[in-house]
Amino acid sequence: MKLNTNCKSFVLDFGLKQPNLFLDSAGDFAFFSHAHSDHIKSNVKHVLTSKPTLSILKSKGMKINFDIIDKKIFEKNGISFDLLESGHVLGSRQLKAITEEKSFVYTGDLNVNGTIINPPAEVPTDVDELLIESTFAKPTYSFLDATEVAQQISNWVNSNLASGHNIVLGGYSLGKSQELIKILNDYNNICPVVNDSISRISQEYVAEGVKLDFINSNTQEGHDALSKQFVAVLPQNQVNLTLKKKLTEFYKRSVKIAIATGWASSMKFSNYDEAFALSSHSDFKSLLQYVQEVNPKKIYCNHGFSTEFANYLRRMNYDAISV
Repeated sequence: MKLNTNCKSFVLDFGLKQPNLFLDSAGDFAFFSHAHSDHIKSNVKHVLTSKPTLSILKSKGMKINFDIIDKKIFEKNGISFDLLESGHVLGSRQLKAITEEKSFVYTGDLNVNGTIINPPAEVPTDVDELLIESTFAKPTYSFLDATEVAQQISNWVNSNLASGHNIVLGGYSLGKSQELIKILNDYNNICPVVNDSISRISQEYVAEGVKLDFINSNTQEGHDALSKQFVAVLPQNQVNLTLKKKLTEFYKRSVKIAIATGWASSMKFSNYDEAFALSSHSDFKSLLQYVQEVNPKKIYCNHGFSTEFANYLRRMNYDAISV
């Protein structure tokens, strides 16, 4: 088994034992770490993924032939596969592949500490080679505990409601939106209004036992809620100054808009009233902690600050490269 990094996709090459395994990319045999669109491809024949990821993709209307594994060993042609929690979003998993020669782990998007909703990532043992995402793998990225950021969001919401504003919070439809709903539920006792896409995915969370209270804007209850002072959660790409102006004019009430993203820890977002550094990824310190606990013989760093992270790990005497 070897990792092929000589193309745009990451591929596990098993030689003649079975078809190559494509990691979050298109191929006859692929592993999908989670259901964010940049990790999903439609032109595949067989996919390894978790049951919640499958349910989310079905809710989006995707039709794929799935071989489903969820946190249990799956063996095929002398190769063992295991899916481990990655702590990122509902259904997100790491992949561990084991042959007679070596063991390999692909983290996908990783959150060592977990989120407001998701449990922490599992830390695999006996790992020879590790392919780790490095989105925030730079020392300047250091996140507050998620509960502290949740309190910041809660305080901001309460303050602006008291001042008479409507409020719109923006986050990815999968993951961040559900975290925002949970914060509003638990910290503010607010049931926010959401759009269809967030409602569908939130129902998948509820089906997996996550308690979330929200109102679909395209229902009578939603219309009634929007006729009064409201708090809404919408996809981040829909929350902007144009939306703020339209909502202010339509509902005759001023609107405050904010987003939740890990990039807010170091970047300024002038197009929003506020940006909160709520991340579903690990920061630099947590990624380093994960590497030290896994202690692999070889490390491949990908995405984000992969070059910087690989350089840092080499200074710690790890065999690490950026791919």
